[in-house]
Amino acid sequence: MRLPETTLSAIHHAARLLPEGSHVYLFGSRVDDTRRGGDIDLWLELPSPLDALALAALCSRFVAAIWQQVGRQRIDVVFSAAGEADDRLIIEEARRNGVKLA
Repeated sequence: MRLPETTLSAIHHAARLLPEGSHVYLFGSRVDDTRRGGDIDLWLELPSPLDALALAALCSRFVAAIWQQVGRQRIDVVFSAAGEADDRLIIEEARRNGVKLA
């Protein structure tokens, strides 16, 4: 996993802003130690579905909290609700290869 300790700490701190029972996973190129570069791909598994406005607000607060600690970086965030069917390919990829961070 290719994330500096400061970034991991920032993600753990930002995860406190999420609803109780949420989980944060890293997936994509940053999981592979043999690759270089790439943005930070995070999958947030929430305990229940949220409407679009609530998701947008949550995502903004979450990413802003990370940026406050480590500066602006490219961070992609995808959401799903635990127990809900979600057949998006990106969620399937995150489920297969994601590393739980929080």
